[in-house]
Amino acid sequence: MGTIDVDKPPFSAETFLASSKPWDYMVSSRLSDPTWTLPRQELTKLHGVLNDLDEGHLVYTLLLAEGHAPELFAEDAAKFLAHTSMSVRIKAYRVLRAVPVERITDSLREAVNRGLSGCPEQRDFADALSRN
Repeated sequence: MGTIDVDKPPFSAETFLASSKPWDYMVSSRLSDPTWTLPRQELTKLHGVLNDLDEGHLVYTLLLAEGHAPELFAEDAAKFLAHTSMSVRIKAYRVLRAVPVERITDSLREAVNRGLSGCPEQRDFADALSRN
């Protein structure tokens, strides 16, 4: 296990959202340290503004969701399967693929089916909640 680089600031949802370059901010924060976990309260803040994000912030927020709290973002990710941006649709699919099987509900399955109805990659993403 590595050590946390104390010169890097901890991730802040507010600073991330204010950044004009979300990827640069993510790299400059402690997210690049594999031993560090993203605080749940920061994810909750991002989840609260998910529908207000521009495409860049949305893609990177879904990236964070996939690795840190897919179940928190799952219902929204299902809606984003029909987003106009292919990058957003792919990240939404990946969030859904990361949802633990015990967190897959009938409600989530219905939301995914609704999202898939407007998704150009419907056939490719149909397995979003399938687990082998």
